[in-house]
Amino acid sequence: MIARWNLPDVRDRILHQSGELSRHDTSTTFVCMWLEMEKMLWEAFVVWREQGRPARDGWFRRKAKELWKTAYPDLQHMPALFVFSLGWFHGFLARHRIVLEFVTNTAQSLPENYKQQILQWLQFNRWNRILTQLVPVPRWPSPLSLHYICHDNQGGIPEHRIYNVDETPLPWEYLIGRTYDLKGAKTVWSKSAESGSEKCQCTLFLCIFADGIPWVPPILIFTATTGTKIQEKEGHLWDKHVHVEFSPSGWMNETIFRKFILQFLVPIFGNEQALFVFDHYRAHLTPSVIQTC
Repeated sequence: MIARWNLPDVRDRILHQSGELSRHDTSTTFVCMWLEMEKMLWEAFVVWREQGRPARDGWFRRKAKELWKTAYPDLQHMPALFVFSLGWFHGFLARHRIVLEFVTNTAQSLPENYKQQILQWLQFNRWNRILTQLVPVPRWPSPLSLHYICHDNQGGIPEHRIYNVDETPLPWEYLIGRTYDLKGAKTVWSKSAESGSEKCQCTLFLCIFADGIPWVPPILIFTATTGTKIQEKEGHLWDKHVHVEFSPSGWMNETIFRKFILQFLVPIFGNEQALFVFDHYRAHLTPSVIQTC
């Protein structure tokens, strides 16, 4: 009927249909069939959160199915009786006043002297700002502007030879951003699943070209003296589109940066003029790196 609602006979039947059977006028009562399992799930959730462990949908799904088998051993031969549906899950959350919250480390309340702190911050900004005179914009672009740099026919450097590199830490583990907790909780805290693992990280090194084409692969730098044994053990599992390096600190160093230039950039540009942009990180500014560039 939905597909043919605009036909004359169907439209007349819809207009003259009685509203007595409308689902909006019918009261619905939801009956909880697994009271014992819900009680056990609630108690397990409280203990889990008291330990600072995050709980998301997957945790509830696994725990509910596990506790259902424990609470109703006579029904284990019929596992299809219990279905972890969204309707049941949302009903369970509502019955026990459980909501999805962002993880915080301190109570979400304003300090008593927040107005004074805001005023001090504004005063600090006003005292320390630097007033400079407006510089008039030239009518024609400067020879050092991007207009000339990116136009090869004007003696500049084309976009495919303009590139920028930078490093960023890549932690092994991020604290989960949201977790289910009791409604009204002022502090929603979470701790790492493995002690100290949130402090472990590698370095992601990226080289971005002005034309947007990835001419060189991303580089991951892991913490190891040489990495020879690691590469022999699991090198066949690495993605061929990612280059892997090792350093004792897990960060970029002079050796890796110089190797990157010789292995990836020199074969691309050769003796052609290029614009290489990078920051003042110490591994970028050593005499051997400058000489290689």
